[in-house]
Amino acid sequence: MGKRVQEVEEVDARDIQSERADHPDPRANKPGRRPKPRVSEANAAEVHQDVLKHFFPDFVNWLREVRDPRKNVGACTYPIEYILMTVLMMHCGQTGSRRQLGRELAGKRLGGNIWRMIGKVYSNVVCHPDTMNGVLEALEAEELEKLIVRIVTRLRKCRMLDRFRFDGLLTVAIDGTKILKFKKCHCEHCTYQTHKNGKTTYWGILHIPSKR
Repeated sequence: MGKRVQEVEEVDARDIQSERADHPDPRANKPGRRPKPRVSEANAAEVHQDVLKHFFPDFVNWLREVRDPRKNVGACTYPIEYILMTVLMMHCGQTGSRRQLGRELAGKRLGGNIWRMIGKVYSNVVCHPDTMNGVLEALEAEELEKLIVRIVTRLRKCRMLDRFRFDGLLTVAIDGTKILKFKKCHCEHCTYQTHKNGKTTYWGILHIPSKR
């Protein structure tokens, strides 16, 4: 077979195109599949607020009706609904400790969103986790139980629990094992677990049967 050199066609200057580096969309007006528009991430506080407004429109009022254990409530910077909403956000965000919650609140965004969720003006003033814990320790357990009853009653009225019925009845499984953890033996009923590093962890165990 003979060898020949492939001829190169002359390039017309009009065929050369260039695009600016700051072009808003470098692939605009080009053939091919158009990229899907990016969905903006929703604000977590707004999502929680929408859920509460939809399912529990009176939830913030329920929090306000919880009896505040502090003596001079009028002199407190953080109302009881702010304290309880902070606790709720701590558990919804799966915050592992009060120290981690303090770091989250130090960013000021979480604390400001909590003010918005209870119907107040956005503020950078945040509650210290120790203050929150002090209020919870003094709070009567019956106050939280009343809140739980209101929540469950609301869900039943909205028929949100109907799909979880078994033989027409609601089955509630309660798992309360290892509700407390201690570094030292707390009482004679404590169970313990010895780890590979030689340390022993003591647990307060509570078993509650399922109810219908």
